[in-house]
Parts: sequence; structure tokens; C-alpha cells
Amino acid sequence: MTVAAVEAAPAAEAAPAASSGARVRPLPPPRPIRPSPAPRRTPRPARRPTLGTPRSHTNYQGIILAEFVTAILLTAATPIAANKNTGRNGSPYAATDVAQLAALTLLYLILALVSAAGRSPGKFAAMFGGLILLGVGLGEATTIAKTLNIFGGGSGPGLATGSSTSGEAEGSAGPLLGGTSAGGPPQVRPAF
Repeated sequence: MTVAAVEAAPAAEAAPAASSGARVRPLPPPRPIRPSPAPRRTPRPARRPTLGTPRSHTNYQGIILAEFVTAILLTAATPIAANKNTGRNGSPYAATDVAQLAALTLLYLILALVSAAGRSPGKFAAMFGGLILLGVGLGEATTIAKTLNIFGGGSGPGLATGSSTSGEAEGSAGPLLGGTSAGGPPQVRPAF
């Protein structure tokens, strides 16, 4: 439609000009549509690798921090949960508990410094910290189980406790074996 209107316009202009005797100037041809030139980009300077930044997006320091917080909470909560005697100073913590907290802090600080060296040392430090956390968790679970007598390790009606009557040393199934009866074989008592 636009083309027909453009072609009809010169004919309409020519008619009044012909009657007045003026000279008609033809329209210039339409300009072709060209894309605008792309702006020139300045080349970026080459990036230099900086020391101490990991090449991967995995941040092992966060993992080590989570392991540290978990290990500290487990170690600090165990004396409170075990309801230890507070003694005369009112604290449930013994010197060994404080020493364990200090050792864990120092160990995880060293692991965090190692993890800043790169991806491989970071992965090693995170895995080693996980092993330490596993050991701390199992050790504290054992302490709580012993203190609260969760698994019933104490003496019950079916357990034979005390010294062995057959003269055997402790640790050689002495509490489970009864004395000899009239020179016969030792009688075995059930442990449950």
C-alpha cells in the first residue's frame, strides 16, 4: 500500500504544476536501509591470575567451618548432657574437656589455612576434618552412653558380676564362667 501511495504522489503533484506552468522536480530515490555499524570495542587487557584465589567455585573453607562448629558444639554439650558433678567451682567442664576444645580449635584453624592453598589441599582438608568430626562424634556418643547407661551395661539379674571363683584372671571370661562344680567342667551362665 505504501508503494502505491508513493507512486501516486508524483502524478498528483505533476497535475497542479502542469497547470501553473512551474517546473516539477522529481523525488529522490529512497535510501536503502543499512544496519548501523557496530561500535568499536576496546580490547580488554589480559587477566593475570591472582595468588590465593581458588580456580574452582567450591569453597572448602565453609565446609571446614561447619565441621568445626559441629565438633565444638558436640564437645561442649557432652559434659552438660552427661550431668557431670560441678565440683566446687560450679563448672561441668574438666581440664580434659577444655584441652580437647583447644586442640579442636587449633586443628581446624590449621585445616582452614591448608584449604586456602587451592582446590586439592582444600578437598583434603575438608575430608580430614570430616574424619576428625566423625571421631569426635563417636567419642562423645560413647561418653554419653556410658554416663547415662543407655545400653544397660550395669549388673542385672542374669549377669554374673564380681570376682571369679575359679581363680581365673579378669578379662578371660571370668565373670561369665562360674566356679567348677565338684571337679566338673565350669558352668556357663547366660549373659542376658
